[in-house]
Amino acid sequence: MEKLKIIHVDDQQATLDFFESQIAGIGDLQYLGGYTNPHQALDHIITDSPDIVFLDIEMPEKSGFWVADQAKMLNCSV
Repeated sequence: MEKLKIIHVDDQQATLDFFESQIAGIGDLQYLGGYTNPHQALDHIITDSPDIVFLDIEMPEKSGFWVADQAKMLNCSV
């Protein structure tokens, strides 16, 4: 069975670190990365084609909604 690929986007590194530690032991998941920069996250969403993207809605630079909208406009299946 193929693992579900996950990307996480949040403006707080501590939240990303905690999330990664919590899913580390779940065998059906592959953590592709956590990103505090929404532009960098979008680049990885495009290239890595994750199955699931966890988005922080309220971030100072761009919101999670912006990331989702951009991915949708670029035909990513997020």
